[in-house]
Amino acid sequence: MGIYKEYQKVDGHPGLFRDPQTRAVINMNTADIDKARARKEKQKEQVQKMEAVQKDVDQMKSDIGDIKHLLQKLAGQ
Repeated sequence: MGIYKEYQKVDGHPGLFRDPQTRAVINMNTADIDKARARKEKQKEQVQKMEAVQKDVDQMKSDIGDIKHLLQKLAGQ
């Protein structure tokens, strides 16, 4: 059983083991770890895209405010 002999299997969760000393749960399933990393990276990219969109919207609001102000000045002349 090798490295796993010192760990206890977690019932109902293949690939998960508990360290009896620290009681920490350890995921030995590298495929699940890779999927979680990919999911986290994708979520990070989505957050960055959303922040960029929000920045663009804020800039457009500012630009529209500037245009409105200029139009009001022209109308008042």
